[in-house]
Amino acid sequence: MRTRFLSRAGFIGVISMWATGCGYLFVTGPPVGHEQLMAVSCTDSKTLPLVDAIWAGFSAADLLGSFAGDGESRDTNIAVSAAAAVVWGLAASKGYEKVRECRAAKELWARRTLGQGPDELGHLLVPFEASEPLKGPLPPRRQ
Repeated sequence: MRTRFLSRAGFIGVISMWATGCGYLFVTGPPVGHEQLMAVSCTDSKTLPLVDAIWAGFSAADLLGSFAGDGESRDTNIAVSAAAAVVWGLAASKGYEKVRECRAAKELWARRTLGQGPDELGHLLVPFEASEPLKGPLPPRRQ
């Protein structure tokens, strides 16, 4: 029983070092003073916070399974699983917060720079005022 616990704790420890804190470590929010910058560079993808949320879910499931167990390692399993679920849950929450702030900063930049924000499909609209009709072929639309 003790060997099983040590192997489980070792596995969780290795995974924790590899994946914990993606939202803390690798997701960047908008820089301070982004309102005055010419460009905004930050993380606008929810992939890394999603990884943290998935690991929090696995840890929570392991926690529920630990309650059903018995033996000398039950309390330790509960403590390890609860701590992992909390750490990964907080990392996911912080990561989602940074992504939300980044997306808002990029939208603000687009509105300031281009005059309008994205349309309902997420494409940035560029204001166009022509004093005379266009001549020649239209440039290809960017995807």
